[in-house]
Amino acid sequence: MVLFDWLFGTSETSRRTQEAFDHRKIFEELKSGPGVDAASRVAAGWSSTVSALFNDADTSLQQVLNKFDVVMRGAAGEQAKDAVVPLAKATRHSLEVAAQVGKVIAEQAQGSMDFKNGFPPPHEVPPDDIGWADYVNPVSYAAKMTDRKSVV
Repeated sequence: MVLFDWLFGTSETSRRTQEAFDHRKIFEELKSGPGVDAASRVAAGWSSTVSALFNDADTSLQQVLNKFDVVMRGAAGEQAKDAVVPLAKATRHSLEVAAQVGKVIAEQAQGSMDFKNGFPPPHEVPPDDIGWADYVNPVSYAAKMTDRKSVV
């Protein structure tokens, strides 16, 4: 009766495709998980700690460069200044990168929170072996739904 399976349903169900994605399991893991607090703390810590360290390094390098202008003159002063300038530029670039990383971590935390809050709860789906005749006959439908609930 393969010809009328679309009308009467079929008793064979392939569970292989459903094993990879278990909605109920993922929903429970999301709701019972640690949430986004850890990522939010990391973003705040990164922004305050790492950026502050790079800012301190940049300030120190600027002081060194200013001292070169006052203390050292001539070719030796220029060479010393030229040696420190790339480090100062790299430190300023690191400040920008640190700010970008902090922003990305915060965005990732927000994305995780949006996913967690937007993930719909699971709902019961009628079994695959319910056909048109089962919907017309409430006794048959109830019997199959009762069998399904005892299995799940």
